[in-house]
Amino acid sequence: MQHQTNSAYRFSLYRNLTCYDQPDVAIDINQLYEIIKEGYLEKEIVTLRKVCNNEEICDKILRGHIPAVTLSGIFGERNGSGLIKHSGLIQLELSVTEQYESFFSEICKDVYTYLAFRNPLGNGLKVVVKIRESAETHSDQYLALQTYYNTKFGIEPEAGSKEVSHTMLLSHDPGIYCNPDSKVFHEVFETQKPEMTLSYKAEENKPKTHFTDKNKELPAEPMKMTFIKRKPKIRFIH
Repeated sequence: MQHQTNSAYRFSLYRNLTCYDQPDVAIDINQLYEIIKEGYLEKEIVTLRKVCNNEEICDKILRGHIPAVTLSGIFGERNGSGLIKHSGLIQLELSVTEQYESFFSEICKDVYTYLAFRNPLGNGLKVVVKIRESAETHSDQYLALQTYYNTKFGIEPEAGSKEVSHTMLLSHDPGIYCNPDSKVFHEVFETQKPEMTLSYKAEENKPKTHFTDKNKELPAEPMKMTFIKRKPKIRFIH
């Protein structure tokens, strides 16, 4: 049995990728874990991997016969403006063609890995990470995770998954990994501002004042100061 906190993360489930309107139901991580671990999709996934060399048949199965979730939240419609509530989760698509088992083991050791399982085609890994519950920072958090995975594992998650409404196809993997106590990834990608450099000598650009008559005094004008009465601002500290 999975940790009870798994039920706090909820998101929309669609029967397949052709459905864009109302989702079928909202599920949580416990239910997602059970679908992938048990035999709910075993027949579809086994068939899919047998015909993976036939692009047309493969695409037909992926689009019409495999359920998908908008992992990052509950949606009314499957698009960016259809988000009702962010789940606090994000998905990562990792292409792994060689040494899958050893790479899977390394990913499972990472403190941020909440869920990890083999993708439907069997040629990659899907990873779920806890993030801030915010649609505004969602894409920037994904970019920060790209940098993190590239630095630590030498692999870059696919860029197409950074949209909050991106769907995650479900799979069948009896060896699915789940760590309810994984840490929340708080980092946000921030673009560095370019440094300003001076390419000229400041002395050469000082304004120069010219006087035609050195003995002529400048007329002294009294300095006028305007006083504005302002009420003091009061700040209340709670």
